Amino acid sequence: MGLQRGTYGIEYDQNQKTSTGKLWLLPVIIPLVVILLVVRGCLVGSSDGIYSSDDTSQHEPMPPEVEVQRERPSIVSHFLHSWRNSLKGKAASGEELAAQDKGVSPDEVELPEKKREAEPVKVQNLKVSDEVARLLKRVDELEDGGELVSARMILQKLRLRPDGATVRSLVEKKIGEINIKLILSDKSMPGKLLHKIQSGDLVSKLIRRYKNTEEYILRVNKIDRPERIRIGQELWVLDNPNFELMIDKSDFKAVLLFNNRFFKVYIIGLGAVGTVPAGRYEVRSRTQSKDEFSHDRYSVLLKAAAETPSVRKFGLNAARSESHLGRISEESGVMFSRSGVEELYVLLPAGSMVTIVE
Repeated sequence: MGLQRGTYGIEYDQNQKTSTGKLWLLPVIIPLVVILLVVRGCLVGSSDGIYSSDDTSQHEPMPPEVEVQRERPSIVSHFLHSWRNSLKGKAASGEELAAQDKGVSPDEVELPEKKREAEPVKVQNLKVSDEVARLLKRVDELEDGGELVSARMILQKLRLRPDGATVRSLVEKKIGEINIKLILSDKSMPGKLLHKIQSGDLVSKLIRRYKNTEEYILRVNKIDRPERIRIGQELWVLDNPNFELMIDKSDFKAVLLFNNRFFKVYIIGLGAVGTVPAGRYEVRSRTQSKDEFSHDRYSVLLKAAAETPSVRKFGLNAARSESHLGRISEESGVMFSRSGVEELYVLLPAGSMVTIVE
């Protein structure tokens, strides 16, 4: 019983119950509160699309209700889900670190679930297919190993591939470089053979027999003078080569064929309009002289063949300036670089055909 203010002063409260009568509710309420807190934590922390009313009302609208069968969240599933997410994060960060070591940006990392599309490989800023890039790499390896004939075979096939059109100029340039290395060196190649000097052999006889130029035989075999050959010596010669030069005035290019196969392409210049008529010509002679700087100057003189009108003092000459190549200038004839006309001077024997087209 307690005291309280009443009508007649302080009186005893006969209806008041003792506070100890409600203590039995505490053991029931506390576990219920704990369970509710744990369940609410699972619902809020789960990333399976379960939203709380407070979060969704402030940030973004609730997604449309779709009836999906899912397991009832529990403390165990919550911790398992968090563990899996942490593992995925570690794997992704590991791939990004590996990509950075290789110089690849993280955006380009190829994850299992999203593969990048194959992009064309670039060779000297030219886009090529993976196969073409592989073949060009193989050519470089063969060149480094001294296997020039094998490298040339790959390039010749690559030159005719439809997917090699973007690198055709590069391929033709490399073919020409390799061909010049092979033909002007003591290396074996198709179309070359070794002749063993017999009694009575002379360089002049070899020229007539094999249709080579004297300059070619002397240069390839590193002989100073024609008379310095001896019995038993083996000399490299071309076995009756068939050289033909095709000159296209519209492209300012000249293509040299060797035994009816592409050998090398040259950038040319042309004399004044009307001084380089189209037609069929053949090599008449070759001349060597000195220019005003005492440099060797080579020329290949031509004569008209078949029904082509005759042209006086017409031939293949060295351009006085590299700037005259690829255009028309005031020089005469067909102009090549100094090294280009020297190669033709050494290779083309008398009678070799030259065709000029508009």
